[in-house]
Amino acid sequence: MQLLKLAGVGVAALGGLIQSSPSTTPKSSGTSAAGAAASADSPASKSSDPPKEPGSAPSNGGGGPYELVQSHEGETFFDGWDFWSDADPTHGQVDYVPQDQARSAGLISTSSSVATMKVDSSSTLEAGAQRQSVRIHSKEAVQIGSLIIADIVKMPFGCATWWMNGPNWPAGGEIDVLEGVHDFPANQITLHVVDSGCKLSESADVTGKLVPANDDCNANVKGNAGCSYAEQAANSYGKGFNDAGGGVFATSFTADAIDQWFWSRPDVPENIKSGTPDEAGWGKPTASWPSSSCEISKCFADQTMIFDTTLCGDWAGAVWEGECLEVAATCADAVKDPKNFVDAVWEVASVKVYSLG
Repeated sequence: MQLLKLAGVGVAALGGLIQSSPSTTPKSSGTSAAGAAASADSPASKSSDPPKEPGSAPSNGGGGPYELVQSHEGETFFDGWDFWSDADPTHGQVDYVPQDQARSAGLISTSSSVATMKVDSSSTLEAGAQRQSVRIHSKEAVQIGSLIIADIVKMPFGCATWWMNGPNWPAGGEIDVLEGVHDFPANQITLHVVDSGCKLSESADVTGKLVPANDDCNANVKGNAGCSYAEQAANSYGKGFNDAGGGVFATSFTADAIDQWFWSRPDVPENIKSGTPDEAGWGKPTASWPSSSCEISKCFADQTMIFDTTLCGDWAGAVWEGECLEVAATCADAVKDPKNFVDAVWEVASVKVYSLG
């Protein structure tokens, strides 16, 4: 089982959202280059390589509705997740706390509408001290042949916050459903794999833009930048995402292709809002890795969804001087001040996994 993050859900983790099962300590991902569900709202035709015409069937071979196999929402949201309490694999200045401690410290809560995860924004710290945060991994794997729908109301943003993912990495692949650092203007969707068996397809019919610096999915080259698309839709990340009331990320994970769509509110498709998602009417995805250019069955195992907010990890620390000097001289200095983390908050309406089989 590998990692899907939404950094969100791995599909997530979304914290980035997907990666392999926690059998070994994960390495960091996306370390140097700048480049997850059901109650939501604009258009988009499923494509593979070669591209299909708008309105054609999705690459998994059939339309919905699909079978619901996992549902995480409301008061019982955290029942389906394990809380990570080991060191941050991306070397962040962060203390991940277990569930009981997170709840007593006010870092997690649930209501009928959202599950909330926060970074501590009340404690003034000494230099070098770690700030408390939350990282969760789904108990149940996302199998190949699945569709992940992540309905998110708010995501963390601001200097010194960033999310990444974890275990048995990179042997089973990593799908970064939601990825960014500091005040990124748009979401970045990235794959990381163990070798060169997965590449970007320049002919894929998508709405996202290839990230020139992130053109190799192989985690062992180019500083593990991975291969990425940048979202072009408005309000896909950070403050703009939150101000719009959030949105929905849909990730199709099959042997034929890994595809992702995004809709800001109020443009979420009706079939998602009704709990009967159907890719056939969604239009072009933001990102697509068809099996003709990416050996999905070889490079990806079942995935663990992850939500994560780390502070001053490898990527965030490396680009601090170019993006955040108005906040503090260093990322470590920023961690001392609690007011820098008021916006480091997840509010998740739901994460749902459907079988496409």
